[in-house]
Amino acid sequence: MKKYILIFLSVLWCSTLFGQNNSTIDSLQRLIKKSKNDTNKVNLLFDLMSEYSNNNPKKSRELIEEAGKLSHNLKYQKGIIRYNENMGFIYTQKSKYDSAIWHLNRVLDLYEKEKDSLNIGYTLIRIGERYNYKGDYENGLRYITNARKILDNHDIPQIKKAQIEFMVASSYNGMLDYKNAIAHGEKAAAIYKTTDAEFSLMATLNNLGEYYQKAEMFSEAEKTYMEALAICRKLDRPFEEVIINEGMANLMLLKNQPAEMKKYIDRIFEILATPDFSNIYDEMLAHQYLAQYYYITGNLTRAKEEAEKSLKMAESDNNTEVKITILDLLANISAAQHDFPTSLKYSGEVEKLRSGIFNENLAQKVADMRTKYDTEKKEIQIKSQQTELKQKTKINTILIIAIALLILVLALIYRMYRNRQKLQQIKIAELEKEKQLSAAQSLLKGQEEERGRIAQDLHDGLGGLLSGVKLQLGAMKGNLVLTEENGALFNRAIGKLDESISEMRRVAHNMMPEALLKLGLQQALQDYCENLNILQKLRINTEFHGLEQRMESSTEVIIYRIIQELLNNSIKHSGATSVLLQVMRQENTLSVTVEDNGKGFDVAETDEKSGIGLQNIRSRVNYLRGKIDIKSEPGKGTSVYMECEV
Repeated sequence: MKKYILIFLSVLWCSTLFGQNNSTIDSLQRLIKKSKNDTNKVNLLFDLMSEYSNNNPKKSRELIEEAGKLSHNLKYQKGIIRYNENMGFIYTQKSKYDSAIWHLNRVLDLYEKEKDSLNIGYTLIRIGERYNYKGDYENGLRYITNARKILDNHDIPQIKKAQIEFMVASSYNGMLDYKNAIAHGEKAAAIYKTTDAEFSLMATLNNLGEYYQKAEMFSEAEKTYMEALAICRKLDRPFEEVIINEGMANLMLLKNQPAEMKKYIDRIFEILATPDFSNIYDEMLAHQYLAQYYYITGNLTRAKEEAEKSLKMAESDNNTEVKITILDLLANISAAQHDFPTSLKYSGEVEKLRSGIFNENLAQKVADMRTKYDTEKKEIQIKSQQTELKQKTKINTILIIAIALLILVLALIYRMYRNRQKLQQIKIAELEKEKQLSAAQSLLKGQEEERGRIAQDLHDGLGGLLSGVKLQLGAMKGNLVLTEENGALFNRAIGKLDESISEMRRVAHNMMPEALLKLGLQQALQDYCENLNILQKLRINTEFHGLEQRMESSTEVIIYRIIQELLNNSIKHSGATSVLLQVMRQENTLSVTVEDNGKGFDVAETDEKSGIGLQNIRSRVNYLRGKIDIKSEPGKGTSVYMECEV
């Protein structure tokens, strides 16, 4: 299913967040300047944000933050809800689905306190969508199903009922449960047919055709695709027509109807050739289908030419999924041409790419979704080969089967050998990583203990000694007869001694902040940022969520050191005038975001020449078994995101 269809429907659920206001930007700005810091100003800020949302996202985000801060100060529930809804939408646009879910859960909490069941249902829908985007279809289905139970008690518009069925179908499709995906897809289509939402009906029918196809219900799939195609042509939507024709071409491939397949492929190329239509993904798929067509019709030369065109586009677009399909097809073409070394080379490349995907976080889910499709495709290829083999002599048949079995055995042996090597390499890497982590843990623990000891010695030892000297000098002053000049020098010496005592206490505090040990991470960070705001020319804005419950002392110290290092980097190197520090904790997950509007830098170049400060940050993040992401460009500021389990 094309992702754009799912996003298109989700926008309908969020459309209330970014509607246009009849007032102009100038008039809203004048009203805001005249307004007091009350709920009316909050609403005006959100209205102005809506005006900026389409053409100035940065200004829109600033207005959201201002409205949210004022809403929290006023304890204005409606404003707090709108703030979190908008933040959920912004983070969804940035594909930061965990952050979006966090803000939407805040919305859910507020609606539950108000016992507003209608908005509880709508919010559960939005949360379920974000889980679907993450690929967590089980949680997505759970939230959407709970929402439907609640919304069944309300008279909601038919189009929203259809959208709910559409999303339930999408969840089941992601879980490879095509029977339920079909059932709910049919319900969505039936409801859309009672409305005038023809585009949504077309998108639903296209997805339903795909579900039928995956369930091997080819007749139903063809009928549904054709219905979607008729609506598409009526609405004159060439982009969507390409997608539906791709589905039909694939269906004809599965049904082994090459003539019909070619008809849809030709139509795809016809649309792609029209002016102002440029889409490398669809062009790449078109050449792939054409290569498959020539392969099953026995024109191996043309099949190879088209496959190589598609492969070149896949490499340019960095599309690993299509690249694997084309390389697999080229391996089969080479085998059919009796070029077995080349076939083995392509098979090796396929294996290498698949192994690489396996090491990705979501690779297994992608592989599972494609397994059935790949199996069906290979079955069609085997049937085509069997038909060709029946036309040859018995001796050639035996020879080809023997060669095929030999290739299969060699491929299996090679695959087992490669897998064993990879497993050994993974074990060695894990042991090395554990060794490095243990060393880092010991080093960091020793550093913090030494910092604490030195801070204690400075405060109790040297601090007490200097204070004693000050008292003795003060006592001596009363017993000495000094000239005016010597008296001034004596007083200046005592003043310098006071400055030394203050500097010593500041150093001891920085080495081990007392607020961190007694009051916790949030208070220590607030104190630290307030001191920086006083001493530095830039402004540090802070936002903390979920830090009320204390963490382990060692964990809080390490997180404090990471943030301290990040803020120092912004102060020393970025030339920024504003820094945002955001620390959020949800259950056992802690995330830290530090953003500045400074001069930025080349991340790739910094990774190659990472300094001691960046190395210290990475070692502490590794100690927490977390991950860190640094994004920056020259002239565009810097954003650092860190996440770990606590």
